[in-house]
Amino acid sequence: MHRAMDILDIPSAPSSARLIDGLDDRFLAAHQAFFDNPIPFLRTELAERFPDARFVVTWRPVESWLVSMEWLFGPGLDRLDRETRVLGDRVHRAVYGFDRFEPDRLREIHRRHYTELREWSAGRDEALWLNQEDGFSWGPLCRFLEVAEPTVPFPVVNRSTDATPRPGRPLGWRWRPGRRR
Repeated sequence: MHRAMDILDIPSAPSSARLIDGLDDRFLAAHQAFFDNPIPFLRTELAERFPDARFVVTWRPVESWLVSMEWLFGPGLDRLDRETRVLGDRVHRAVYGFDRFEPDRLREIHRRHYTELREWSAGRDEALWLNQEDGFSWGPLCRFLEVAEPTVPFPVVNRSTDATPRPGRPLGWRWRPGRRR
């Protein structure tokens, strides 16, 4: 979504991790779009502070999300520099309550989170749900944001299959779901 906002010429924060300690007015003023954790968990506070805000909820089935989370809790963070890794672990502890892959706990968090989001967004015109299984496209997003559709394809980035290992990892390194390092 960050890349999509860039294409739509909407100033977007490349990471919202900075908001883990609370809403930062200067950071919020510098961008018009925010994604990823901790944004979903700040939705009520953000909606109160910014009554005209719009919320895009990206949903995916729990099992494919767990595969992604297994990557994220391991190789996804391992590829990052130490400072970013420490911040990533801190975000995970703040948002999920732990910083290692725990599928049963994550499955329950997914269920509870989307149940709460459905209740919160029910009847809200300023909330758009996008199902990752359907693939993302410009049409629904651009109609929701009331902007023209670009002529370029919708960007798909940050897939675990596209991950580049950090320096020190062998070039042939590949991650496989369900396998411990």
